[in-house]
Amino acid sequence: ADQAALDRAKRERDAQQALDDRYNGVVQQADEAMAAKDYTTARDLYSQAVDIKPDETYPQVKIGQIDQLLAEQERQRRERELAAQQVKEPPPAPVVSNATDNRKEQEAEEFMREAREREEAEKYQRIKRLKAERDQRTLDLADKAGQRHQETASMHAEYQASGAGLYQGSEDLRKRNAEELAAFRSAYEESRRNWAERNRDDSGTARQLVENEEADRRQQLFSLREQRADQARLVEEQKQQWLTDMGSLDQAGKARTGAMRTELYDQAERSSSKQRDLNERNRQGVEQVERSKQRQAARERQASSGAVARSQGEYDRLGALRPNEGRAYEDYSRSELAAQYPQGVTEESYTQGNKVIIKRVVVQGNKADEYSKVIAKWGTYYFKNGQSISEFIWTLHTGQ
Repeated sequence: ADQAALDRAKRERDAQQALDDRYNGVVQQADEAMAAKDYTTARDLYSQAVDIKPDETYPQVKIGQIDQLLAEQERQRRERELAAQQVKEPPPAPVVSNATDNRKEQEAEEFMREAREREEAEKYQRIKRLKAERDQRTLDLADKAGQRHQETASMHAEYQASGAGLYQGSEDLRKRNAEELAAFRSAYEESRRNWAERNRDDSGTARQLVENEEADRRQQLFSLREQRADQARLVEEQKQQWLTDMGSLDQAGKARTGAMRTELYDQAERSSSKQRDLNERNRQGVEQVERSKQRQAARERQASSGAVARSQGEYDRLGALRPNEGRAYEDYSRSELAAQYPQGVTEESYTQGNKVIIKRVVVQGNKADEYSKVIAKWGTYYFKNGQSISEFIWTLHTGQ
């Protein structure tokens, strides 16, 4: 039975070694495919490694990284296709109207606002999904660690039970030896009594024969005792070897459990660090947007305070011009624009890429000014003759 147990343990070690060699070979091939950026082959090989050793976390982490890389490549491919389609499609013709219509501005702003809200909702869903996947992965790893710990405890209990049975067998062997020794003693006493009875009539030669026979029996008894003692020592050595092997297995199990626990703690700490970094970036983004709003409000207040004065100064400058005096290029271009559009406010709207542009041309006499309102997902901007202005000036000078 002891030899069978040793053979079974050897077969188990050989099978485990073969499994480890197969696992290491598949992981090495997967790493080489990963280095060559053959992500599909690498993912298949890592999946085979998970099938060989489901408890190992390295292939699972690599599969997650490959999925993220493939998703990023697919996203970039879709963006390239969308950009190519936008380049191929000609921009729509501008819509010309002699009257301003605020509904177009409202529709464009509403479209951009809905686009921003959709992007924010998709971003929140992605963050929520990634967080749920991370929590589920942590729970799965914890469950697997608990199962391995339970299996190690069950194996240890089985080894203890088999060791108890081995020790009980050794005790039976010692009892049997004691019974045989008692039988030998009884036979010895019987032979002594027989010898004493025969000694009354036998001669010295007979006495010598009896003594020789008794010496032979005693020698046989001593030989038997030594054999039993050797057997007991062999059993004790096997028991000590078994206890040593069990101690090594227990220490290895504890080491694996500790490594897994450390890995889980490190992963949780990395996730917490990433979440803190994300919160910090969000906070900085909010502060930056708030500062931009404050600067924009300050510029609008400054522009509104000087808008009336600048408008009056412009009218005074136009009144002071002499007809026969040479004109600057800016005045010439404004006159050319006035010749192209009718008196009053003319509005045009068109799209350029992912932006909506509303243009209003204000003609007064022989002078004209071009105002533009650019509506994008990241904000709304106003321009006069190519120079940035505020919303207040746009509203004041275009008659809205």
